[in-house]
Amino acid sequence: MTGPGLRERAQQERMARICTAADALFEEKGYERVTTREIAERAGVGEATLFRYFPRKSALLLTVVGDRVTACVDRIVERDTRAPRGDGRSYVDRVYAVYDERARFYAQDPVNVAAFTLVGFDDASDLAPVSISQGDRVIALVASAIEEGRSAGALRRDADAEAVALNCNAAYVHEITRSPVRRFAPGTFGERLRRRLAAQLELLLPAPATGPAPGPTPRKETRP
Repeated sequence: MTGPGLRERAQQERMARICTAADALFEEKGYERVTTREIAERAGVGEATLFRYFPRKSALLLTVVGDRVTACVDRIVERDTRAPRGDGRSYVDRVYAVYDERARFYAQDPVNVAAFTLVGFDDASDLAPVSISQGDRVIALVASAIEEGRSAGALRRDADAEAVALNCNAAYVHEITRSPVRRFAPGTFGERLRRRLAAQLELLLPAPATGPAPGPTPRKETRP
């Protein structure tokens, strides 16, 4: 089996240069401040060539940041396979661990991760469903952890695993969208997200057993 021809290798090399240039410029200046002309110049190609590979700047964002998001989700899924299972707290902590990792990822590059999150909802390209699917993987993982704990009797049996997982993801997305508006420091993202997750997750833990209610105090017999 032969490898790619010269033309195909040249196309792959140009695409790689464009992605590398875009990634570097997004990190230096932030997605919104970078132009496609700057990316083309950094990559050593014409702007028309860039548009043959990526018809919109948003497609570049979904590609280069999307690769990092995929790697982050892969780490989350792999680490969850090694997370302890046991009492209700262990299942709840698995969900916290998922979002702790997502919070760290956001804090490392808040401008571009926020842009990626918003563009993923609005972009009309073929790349947008890939972006949405990454969030769906996290939702499915969290729902699975909660359902596993519920089935084991470690979490409340009336818990709606899918609804809780969706609410956790919605809290993550909302914190991303409101952080720049509220001028919150990226370093506080994890703590703020944890507080919101706690409102969902702590209620899943069974109420502690309190034992039988005390009976009436026996009357003291008195002799006449």
